[in-house]
Amino acid sequence: MLGDEKQFTGKKMAFRALEPYLKKVNDIHYRPATPVTFEEFAATWQETVLPTVKKRSYRRDIASQLDKHLIPGLGPLKLSDIGSRELQKFILTISPGRQRHVFITFGKLWKTATDWGYVSHEIKGIGFTPYDKEEQRFFTLEEVRQIFAEAKEPWKTLYWVIIETGLRIGEVLALRFKNVEGEVLYVEKSVYEGVTDDPKSKAGKRRLPLSAPWLKSFCR
Repeated sequence: MLGDEKQFTGKKMAFRALEPYLKKVNDIHYRPATPVTFEEFAATWQETVLPTVKKRSYRRDIASQLDKHLIPGLGPLKLSDIGSRELQKFILTISPGRQRHVFITFGKLWKTATDWGYVSHEIKGIGFTPYDKEEQRFFTLEEVRQIFAEAKEPWKTLYWVIIETGLRIGEVLALRFKNVEGEVLYVEKSVYEGVTDDPKSKAGKRRLPLSAPWLKSFCR
């Protein structure tokens, strides 16, 4: 409320008093104030949305990013106060190799905040620190031969499956006899923290050819 009729002698004076407020609202950078902080919203999101993420390992990754990065860095800020500038400054405080992952998680929360009507402004133009990925450690062919030669069962079979197919350890542990049909191995599940689950994506379910030596050993 600007005031009562006694304070304004005419429409021009009333419009003049209203002008600063209209200028603020009509500014392209204006964002309606939202009293909810990022930390408060994140708590609600974790209770209501995170459980709907299908993959158990993915849920854990998201929760970890919230606890280690997003809530400590953005928690006290009101959702309406978070814009591209604020997010860019925050992203640069994270190690280069984690920046994109944390940004993707933030994007999931921001989409929900938009869908629920907490915010209406987009966040765009976020940049990431360039970095060189560390070279992955791998065994030489001679090392693989030595490991395989000295391994005892059931480890020898497990190592052979990994060497033969290149599967992740969780995928190997989820294999059953029914996954082998003829000369083909069907990858359908993965084990994470003792729980068998579907792969993260459809591409995770796949068929792989098996060599004759492996099949001969398998069928013994």
